[in-house]
Amino acid sequence: MIGECEVCFAPDNRRLTVEIGTTVAEAAACADVVIEQPCGGYGRCGKCRVRFTDGVPAPTLFDRRAFTSEQLAAGWRLACKAVLMKAATIEVPAPSLAVSVKTFGGEDLFPPDFERAIVAQTIALDSDAMDDQASLLERVARACGRTHIPKATSGTVRELARLAAARTERIQVLWEDDALRAVLPAESLERPLGVAIDLGTTTVAAALIDLQDGATLAIHSALNGQARYGADVISRITYCAEHADGVAVLQKAVAQTLSECIAHLCRKAQVARQQIVALALAGNSTMEHLASGVSPLSLGTAPYIGVWRGERSIPAAHLWLEVHPRARVWLTPMVRSNVGGDTTAAMVATGMDRDDRLRLLIDIGTNAEVVLGSARRRIACSTSAGPAFEGANISQGMRAGAGAIDYVAIHEDGSVVFHVIGNASAQEPARGICGSGLIDAVAELLRVGLIDERGWLRPPSAGQGPLPEPIARRIIRTDNGMNAFILAPAEKSAAGSPVCITAGDVRQLQLVKGSIAAGIEILCREMGVEPAAIEEVLIAGAFGNYIRKTSAMAIGLVPAMDPERVRFVGNAAGVGARMILVDRNARRRAVALAETTEYVELAGRADYQSAFAAAMMFHRKDT
Repeated sequence: MIGECEVCFAPDNRRLTVEIGTTVAEAAACADVVIEQPCGGYGRCGKCRVRFTDGVPAPTLFDRRAFTSEQLAAGWRLACKAVLMKAATIEVPAPSLAVSVKTFGGEDLFPPDFERAIVAQTIALDSDAMDDQASLLERVARACGRTHIPKATSGTVRELARLAAARTERIQVLWEDDALRAVLPAESLERPLGVAIDLGTTTVAAALIDLQDGATLAIHSALNGQARYGADVISRITYCAEHADGVAVLQKAVAQTLSECIAHLCRKAQVARQQIVALALAGNSTMEHLASGVSPLSLGTAPYIGVWRGERSIPAAHLWLEVHPRARVWLTPMVRSNVGGDTTAAMVATGMDRDDRLRLLIDIGTNAEVVLGSARRRIACSTSAGPAFEGANISQGMRAGAGAIDYVAIHEDGSVVFHVIGNASAQEPARGICGSGLIDAVAELLRVGLIDERGWLRPPSAGQGPLPEPIARRIIRTDNGMNAFILAPAEKSAAGSPVCITAGDVRQLQLVKGSIAAGIEILCREMGVEPAAIEEVLIAGAFGNYIRKTSAMAIGLVPAMDPERVRFVGNAAGVGARMILVDRNARRRAVALAETTEYVELAGRADYQSAFAAAMMFHRKDT
C-alpha cells in the first residue's frame, strides 16, 4: 500500500493529505494554491520556487541547476520536481504577478441609438378568450411586438408554463437577439446586467456591465487559474494530452477564476449575482475550447484546426457560475486555428471592418496574433511568440509586478537608468525584469554597440573600441560562462545580487521578435504590399501599453515608421467583448469578421522559415 503524508502550504496554512510520491506542484493544485509553472512543469524555467521549512526532500538535478548550495541548504526546491516523501511544511512565495486592472473602454463606446443584444420587457399575457388559440409563446411574442414564435430552452418554456398556471398577470421576459432567454415574475429583475470577459492565457479580466446603456459598473482582473499547469497554450494542450481528466481539470480551474471575478464585481457594484443574465467571453482558441470543456488537442497538431470556429454560446451553468440560472456565455467567434475570439473582439473594437486604411493589428500577450488589412480585406496569422514577455525563459524574468524593471535607458556618459514597478522614484528593490524592460534593455544595448546584428553580447575587450568605464564594469561572466550585463547592482536588488540581462535572454527576445516580424512580412507578401505601405500600427494587449515605441522599432518588433503612426489600443479584446455583450450590431460584426478574415498558417511554410531567420537579426543604427 502506498503511504500518505500531510503537507501544509504557508502562509495560508492550507493542509491536505496526499499520497507519498506526489510532487509539490500536484499537491498545491489540489489545495488550490497557485504555483506558477511557465514551462509546464518540466523543470526548465526554474520559476516554481518554494521553500521547505520542514520535511525537506533531497535536491534533484533540476534543483541543483536552479539554486546555489546556500539556497539548497535553506530548503529551496522546484515545486514541479520536488517529491513529497514525508510530512512537510512549504512556504510559497507570492506569485511574481501584479495583475493590472485592464480597461474595457470609455463611456462613449456606444451610440445613443444602439441596438441592444439583451432586451428586458414587462408584459401581460393577453386574452383568455376561447377563440384565441395562440400558444403561450405566441402570446409572449405578440405582447412584445414580435412577429415570429421565439426560440426558447426547455427550462424557459417550463417557467412560462408555471407562471401561466399560477395566473400571473404580468411577467418579465428577457430576449437575447431573437431567443426568449428567460421569463420571470414582473419587476423581479431590477436591471439586467452582463459580464464582459477577456480570457487571457495568463490573466483574466472581467467587467460588470449594465445591459441597458452599456455602462461599466465594476472591473476586476485575476491570474488565470490554469497558470499552474503551464504558461502558454502549448503547455495547456500538452497537459490535456497527458492527463485523462486534463480538459475537466483546466475547465474547472478557469471556471473557479471566473467565479471569483464575478464575486469581486458584484461586491464592488453591490448587486446580486442573479442580476447577471448574459456573459460575453473573448479568448484565444485554446482558452475558448477549454472554457467550453472541449478538448483542444486538434489545435496542437497539424492541420491545427479547432472543433468549431463560428458563433456559439453555452449555459453559464456549464461553468458552475452562480448567476441567473438562464444566463448564457456568448463565445466570440474564432477566425481560424490559433487566431481566436480575442483577435475577433480586438478587430471589432478597433474597427478593422470600418476603415479603408491599410492597418496592422498586433495583439501581444502570452501568444501574438497579427492582422493586416482594412475594411476591404484582412489576413491574419498566429506567431509562436511564447511566454518570454511574461518572464518565462528569461534568466531573471518576471511578469509586470512589484519589483520588475520595466524601463531601461543608457545615457551618453554610460550611466544606466532603470525604473522598477512599485515606486515612481525607482527606489523599489529590483527583483527581475519584465517584457517591456527587456525590450528597452536590448534596444539600448544595441544602440550603444554592446549587441551586434546577430544578437551577440560582446565582452568589454571585444572590438569596436573602448567602452565607457560605467558600461564596461557592468559586463560580467555568469557561472555558466555566458556574457551578461548588469541592469541593477546588488545594492539595488531585493536578493542582494545583481539583476542582469544575459546573452541567452537576448536570444529569447530574438526568437519572439523574429517570429512576429516574420509573420508581418508573410502577411505583407500575401496582401501584395510592402511594409512601408502600412498606414497605422495598432498594438493591443495590456503588455503593449508599457512598450516604448522607439524600442519596439529599434529591435524590429514592429516596422520602422513615424512613431505617431504607432498607436497603443490597450485591452482591445476586452473592449470588443463589452461591445459584443451589449450591442447586437457588434455581434453581427464579430460573426462577419471571423468569417471573412483570411487566415495564413505559418507552420511548414518555407518562406516563413527564411523570413524568420532573417527577422531574428538586428539592424543597428550607429549613433
